[in-house]
Amino acid sequence: MSTVSTSETAPTPFMQGLRDAVPVAITFLFIFTAYGAVARQAGLDAAETVAVTLAIFAAPAQFVILEPLKQHAWITVAGIALVVNFRFLLMGAALVPHYGSLPHRRVLPPLLFLSASTFALGYTWANQHATRSAAEKLRYYVGVVTLSVPLAAGGSVAGFLADDILPTGLSALLLLVMPVYFTTLLAKAARRRAPFIAGLIGFVLVDPADQLVPGFGLMIVAVTTGLVIVLVEEIGARRGRAA
Repeated sequence: MSTVSTSETAPTPFMQGLRDAVPVAITFLFIFTAYGAVARQAGLDAAETVAVTLAIFAAPAQFVILEPLKQHAWITVAGIALVVNFRFLLMGAALVPHYGSLPHRRVLPPLLFLSASTFALGYTWANQHATRSAAEKLRYYVGVVTLSVPLAAGGSVAGFLADDILPTGLSALLLLVMPVYFTTLLAKAARRRAPFIAGLIGFVLVDPADQLVPGFGLMIVAVTTGLVIVLVEEIGARRGRAA
């Protein structure tokens, strides 16, 4: 009886990254559509709208940065961009050990498009496939980015062009859903309950936090959610070692 080899049936890491990125990319399309509409209302042109998406690649921060951009408050813009892009240091520090044997010129370009979602997929897959080579792990992440980035940019353009016909309050609704989307994605990838529980807590806290600190509620809740996840995992790990 003939059998089909695993190498013939299993997708390549790049193709698996494309497949796993489908829900991320679809969500990006909607979220960045809302951003594109708000960017147009803030006075940005189409090229500037897409440029902000490619430079920052973090929808919540892009909403926050629009008002300073409109007022030409360049110091504030630079400060926000610096804080937001600090994620490169944190996320990159976690991913680079998986790609450490590869040349920097090959690793750094795709890492410019790190976001919470692309990082979650790339980091989780690399950990779950620890025996895979550095090149295979990077190819998976490149697959994730290859689908996610064009849909984010396309959504930005679509929102800019369709501003007049988009429902009022769409951006607020999508931003409210984002903590649940991300933590559900992370919980599914990690197959653990802690991220999902943290996501539900974040969903409840986004609106009150934004009332207290307008424009920064989502960021505050996202950071708090991340700390909760780390704390819960660390406590669980210590109890496991103690047992």
